[in-house]
Amino acid sequence: VSQSRYDMKNRKFDFRTAYIDLLINLLTGTVVLFMLMALLMAPITKNSEGIKKNADYVITLEWPVEVDCDIDLWIRDPLNNIVSYRFLEAGLMYFERDDMGKRRSVFKIDGKEYTIDPDNKEFVTLRGTFPGEYIVNLHVYSCINVQNNLGLGQGAPVDVPVKVEIIKINPSFSVVKHIEMKMDSVWQEKTVVRFIMDNNKNIIRFK
Repeated sequence: VSQSRYDMKNRKFDFRTAYIDLLINLLTGTVVLFMLMALLMAPITKNSEGIKKNADYVITLEWPVEVDCDIDLWIRDPLNNIVSYRFLEAGLMYFERDDMGKRRSVFKIDGKEYTIDPDNKEFVTLRGTFPGEYIVNLHVYSCINVQNNLGLGQGAPVDVPVKVEIIKINPSFSVVKHIEMKMDSVWQEKTVVRFIMDNNKNIIRFK
């Protein structure tokens, strides 16, 4: 009888010990998960703040979706740095997207054509500025004849409406200049706008 009582006491002790161990393990796991979540969330906050601080202006170019032309955005800063599809980084300017018309929007998947992101847009980011004059130019690199899908020759007439915007994004978003104009021929180059920047990252005059 005494042996039986001894075994029952041991079983009761083992049950309580296992229960306490389970609670400790659950608590430890909860603390570990909380620490991992905190570590994963911290870089996101840091990066989102960095994006806001590391850009001052965006200069955008847009032309109609139905126009199959490749129009290029070129910008020169006061130090004669030039940014374009050929020079993706120059000074404090960064060329973010080279849009070649429908050629960059139509993709073949399993033998079928799909149009993805059809908008015709190019844009340059100014992640800092120098005081002085900036020059924004457009160049009609090529256009496709919609009737025979062939490229038009240099000097061929076209009628392409374009929009250019200068947008200040730091410390707040505002469109400081909106320009609409037309490009008239293949290989044509036009100056859209000139503007003067001061020492405090403000545009003080347009030409």
